[in-house]
Amino acid sequence: SNHDATLKNINFSFERGVLLVAGPTGSGKTTLARTLVGVIPKIIKADVRGHIEINGVNPIESPIESLIGIVSYVPQNPDLSLTSIIVEEEILFPMSNVGVPPDEMKDRLEYVVETLGIHHLLQRPTISLSSGEKQIVSIAAALALEPLCIIMDEPLARLDPENRRLVI
Repeated sequence: SNHDATLKNINFSFERGVLLVAGPTGSGKTTLARTLVGVIPKIIKADVRGHIEINGVNPIESPIESLIGIVSYVPQNPDLSLTSIIVEEEILFPMSNVGVPPDEMKDRLEYVVETLGIHHLLQRPTISLSSGEKQIVSIAAALALEPLCIIMDEPLARLDPENRRLVI
């Protein structure tokens, strides 16, 4: 098609630490994040040209499952990613999905709950959470998968100052 590309001439490589992608609304940050994790073109159809490789895996060509343990994604709107009825399940379910042994699931759950200070949320229905609480729970679920890389889209937008500091 003749449409202008949403993203073009993007070239970077990254070893470890924190990489912040900043820019005005509509500049393509979400599109970049979704492409890096394979949501584009797997779920949101798009014409993608070029090459992406994350720890040897190309998210455009490889099945999304091939990114397990490599990349976790925390979308901009946590409402769209929450799938469980209870917070604890929301954190456990992705781990059970990828075959983490039950003992290790318990240890990882304990670790993220402790690290993020969300013990009080564990038995809450996900539907009852504030948008900031949903954000923290999404981040907890991503952390519990222990990926090499977590891609977060606007992770601080819904958080109060205390939780912002925690996530940073």
